[in-house]
Amino acid sequence: MRISLRSSHFFNSYWILIACALVSCTSKKQAKINVTPKSNIALIGNNLGSRMMNYGYFETEMHLRFPKDSLTIRNMCDGGDTPGFRPHASRNTPWAFPDAKQFQTELAKNSGSEGVFEYPDEWLNRLKADIIIAFFGFNESFQEEKGVENFKNELEAFITHKKNQNYNGKNSPELVLVSPIAFENLSDLYDLPNGKKTNINLKMYTEAIAAISRKHQVAFIDVFHPSLQWYEQENELTIDGFQMNDKGYQILSDYLATELTGEGNYEDTGLKTAVLSSVKEKNFFWHNDYKIPNGVHVYGRRHAPYGPDKYPY
Repeated sequence: MRISLRSSHFFNSYWILIACALVSCTSKKQAKINVTPKSNIALIGNNLGSRMMNYGYFETEMHLRFPKDSLTIRNMCDGGDTPGFRPHASRNTPWAFPDAKQFQTELAKNSGSEGVFEYPDEWLNRLKADIIIAFFGFNESFQEEKGVENFKNELEAFITHKKNQNYNGKNSPELVLVSPIAFENLSDLYDLPNGKKTNINLKMYTEAIAAISRKHQVAFIDVFHPSLQWYEQENELTIDGFQMNDKGYQILSDYLATELTGEGNYEDTGLKTAVLSSVKEKNFFWHNDYKIPNGVHVYGRRHAPYGPDKYPY
């Protein structure tokens, strides 16, 4: 059959479009979470996640990648939190789920805390969490090799508990585990350790998280190894070796958002600045609710009768 010049041109264009589509599909990263319109995303875990609230870059990157989806993102992280141990001055116990006490024998004692501050699951129910991003492994790494098995057991119990929850009223939450970052060697600039021993332990705990994630088919993002590369490419991404500064959180936030969603960086700096400003304003109010400075009056032992008098609703 003879193909006319017009049909031949169409034929070639058709296959060019198909090829472009295939290239696009194969070059795009595989998303680790299923973000849908009005997804409720909660961050839990340690100081790496907690300090994100001060900068706002991660939430900004997520909103820019899904501008029409009206995402709700709430940061519940607090320095020192582990999968099962979440102490708070206005909670009667520090345990995040049943039986978590067995993994913290050194700390398994009544702190004498009192109050009405809601427990982690109560907050996640209130937030109707669809997706939970969890930052663990840094605090625990100071237990070195002798603590790895206990950490893995605690992490497994945490995953099992989360898979049995139904915070949004529809299904168990999607769970993503994020490793600790590496320790940055700033010893030439400040009176700080070089981090070599610390990084041996952090790598060990990163591998532990990866192994448990594979075992339970939970999404995992390794930021330990990438952060080592970032330190080689940029000067001073932390303030003290392990707490990221503004530039560090910009890099980390873009990396996390891309790994989570498969969507690349959004380059419109004007829009990014506007969204960041809104995120920071929201975080001011969220922070002063979830982590109000004088919580002992609002949620704690002085809540009744003094709290309602000093801090009306």
